[in-house]
Amino acid sequence: MSRRVLLVDDEPNVLAGYKRQLRKDFVIETAESGAAGLECLVGGDPIAVVVSDMRMPGMDGIQFLSEVRRHAPDTVRIMLTGNADVQTCIDAVNEGHIFRFLNKPCPPESLAKALQAGIEQYQLQVAERELIHGTLAGCIRTLTDILSLMNPRAFSRGTRIRRYVRHISAQLNSRHFWEYEMAATLSQIGQVALPPEILARLTENRSLTSEQRALFNKHPMYGCQLLSEIPRLEIVAQIVGQQSSVARVPCALKPDMNEEDTIRFGAQVLRAALDADEAVTRTRSYIEGLSKLYEVYGPDHPLMEALMSYETMNQDRVVMSVTAQELSSGMVAAGDIVSSTGHVLLTKGQSITGPVRMHLLSCAEVGGLKEPFEVEVVSE
Repeated sequence: MSRRVLLVDDEPNVLAGYKRQLRKDFVIETAESGAAGLECLVGGDPIAVVVSDMRMPGMDGIQFLSEVRRHAPDTVRIMLTGNADVQTCIDAVNEGHIFRFLNKPCPPESLAKALQAGIEQYQLQVAERELIHGTLAGCIRTLTDILSLMNPRAFSRGTRIRRYVRHISAQLNSRHFWEYEMAATLSQIGQVALPPEILARLTENRSLTSEQRALFNKHPMYGCQLLSEIPRLEIVAQIVGQQSSVARVPCALKPDMNEEDTIRFGAQVLRAALDADEAVTRTRSYIEGLSKLYEVYGPDHPLMEALMSYETMNQDRVVMSVTAQELSSGMVAAGDIVSSTGHVLLTKGQSITGPVRMHLLSCAEVGGLKEPFEVEVVSE
């Protein structure tokens, strides 16, 4: 894990001295201004610890460490100052969220101890985040795999929506990529709370009564309630809950968004993906479907601009005919996969995961699967 350290001070002699004394134990980078320091955050291995002088021309230490927190939230921040008055401490804690204060001049051995403590804190933060995200993502993946077998239609749509949202987030360089993609994956989970007769009508492409439609439209609320019970999915739950109610007004992806802005923007992205999927499914043409959306969103809507390149980015998929034995994870159903009795096991657009493949193999072994069937694969 990274032991890269960035020292920022407007005095070159100070930087040279520290670098000479610390280079045996740490990978030292130096910068003579806050602006130069921010450039060091881009590229290469992550910077574990940043040590900044307080008084620098242009961007002072508090402003610089605040920017470091915004661009690299895992990086541990240390303030080096010769005038640690009370207001400086308050501002540094509130705006820069610093790890430690060091008095200037600072003995090299004291700085080395602080850097080692900072690196250990960085490693702890990264390990905890990876554990939480990895464990949570694995649990959610298993949950959706199981539920996809129970309601193929709903979770097939969730798979398609995730691709749209992933593309939009990548095009807009969203910092909340993980939350938005997870919300898309779980956007249809509330349908598990719907009565079986509604699900049966949807599977058979039969229209719903007005009462059934009103109940179906509550599935985002049900999904929000279900996901709210899972720790660390609070934002995801709120995005799922607002997927049908958020306004389709032009939205802006701001660099610093509070939780409310993050949820609102995520819900707008999710709604645009849902609208795109519905339009394309209805018209059976991506270009024609997108043109329908332009009538609702307007040609200058940033989400529509992001969706324009979606079809081009997905033209590397080819369709091939396979049997259950030839399936592999990552393939996508190019059409409904049905049992020998005509029951839909997987719907078009659903990904082939490990549990799905096992289910289809077990059906094939007893002659209960119509083979071969078509899947999409990514061409080399």
